[in-house]
Amino acid sequence: MIDLKLIRDNPDLVRAGILKKQGDPALVDRILEKDLERRTALQQVETLRAEQNRASKEVPRLQGEERERRTAELRDLSSRLKGLEADLAAIERALETLLLLVPNPPHESVPPGRDERDNVTLRTWGAPPKFDFPPLDHVDLGRRLGIFDLERGAKVSGSRFYFLRGAGVLLEQALTRFSLDLLRREGFTLVTTPMLIRTEVILGAMGGDRIDDQQVYRIVDEDLGLIGTSEHAMLGMFKDEVLEETQLPIRLAGLSWCFRREAGSWGKDVRGIYRVHQFEKVEMFSFCHPDRSWEEHEYLLSR
Repeated sequence: MIDLKLIRDNPDLVRAGILKKQGDPALVDRILEKDLERRTALQQVETLRAEQNRASKEVPRLQGEERERRTAELRDLSSRLKGLEADLAAIERALETLLLLVPNPPHESVPPGRDERDNVTLRTWGAPPKFDFPPLDHVDLGRRLGIFDLERGAKVSGSRFYFLRGAGVLLEQALTRFSLDLLRREGFTLVTTPMLIRTEVILGAMGGDRIDDQQVYRIVDEDLGLIGTSEHAMLGMFKDEVLEETQLPIRLAGLSWCFRREAGSWGKDVRGIYRVHQFEKVEMFSFCHPDRSWEEHEYLLSR
């Protein structure tokens, strides 16, 4: 969730970020209005609480009718306070829901665009190889080598599942170990993450005010869902903790299984094992100072 202080101090920055991500910048105004409403309600609650505390100390020292009158006033005060506290809680929930809808502002260098056609190539590495024979795609090559089995995967689990077999298993394990060894040498802390995480952690990672059941596998009658990436779990590792600047950056290499319901929903990359419901991968993740986030981003890209 984005920091409310950033929206208060820099509303134009947040509006511009929402526009770049094809959102409605009026969301910022709704948040600021709700924030003012919350602060007004909080002041009323705190005023009544202070009055209640004074009255509670005063009543034991009173006698007779004065005590009865003041006690009745205290009961009325307590009733009004409960109502105001309930109103405040509702306002805070509404404000939190709005904040969950705000995307992180992109870097100033990110160009505006509606889809991938507006992407800008910053740099390239290598060149596509040229063959003197008709190359096979990964599906045909994998079938010839017998390293995965799509048909039997679909028979057991449905579409977009597969079995790895023989050298395919060893290849995946080798790539995983290669990645972990490389990142460990770079000083990353290796972690395996839970595959089930709480709803609030999923929302904190994915954004939005509710979980999209078209994307996330959820556990019926449990406040849990399967992770779409180890990033979601790692993001929640230090939830509700205060990190000292001297601890940063905290660089993690997360290994996990990942689960996604939306496989093939965009109608591209659906052939073979590029877009599937379940896969394993290694993810780099870093907690760093906001002022050094771009530098850290470039560092991760260089690994």
